[in-house]
Amino acid sequence: MFPNIDVTSRLTRQPGGRWEQYLTVREQLIPMEEFFAVQYISKELLQVFRDESQSGNYRTSQHKYLCNLLRAVEVRCLKTTDPTSAM
Repeated sequence: MFPNIDVTSRLTRQPGGRWEQYLTVREQLIPMEEFFAVQYISKELLQVFRDESQSGNYRTSQHKYLCNLLRAVEVRCLKTTDPTSAM
């Protein structure tokens, strides 16, 4: 859902360039999103959020709010040394 290259702008720059950082971040975010889907929402709703987030067309203002909230939680998890500590 949220692991697009824009997520790297919210993190400290790493050696190797933005694309390499994105690939590393993406590997970390996908399991986090799967965790959110299983524990809190559903795989189906996660896919809806992914689709809406990628297109920028949200069904409701609540969907947009939830997508932004999930994105913020993901970035916060990435910034901690133990990503599961916030879960």
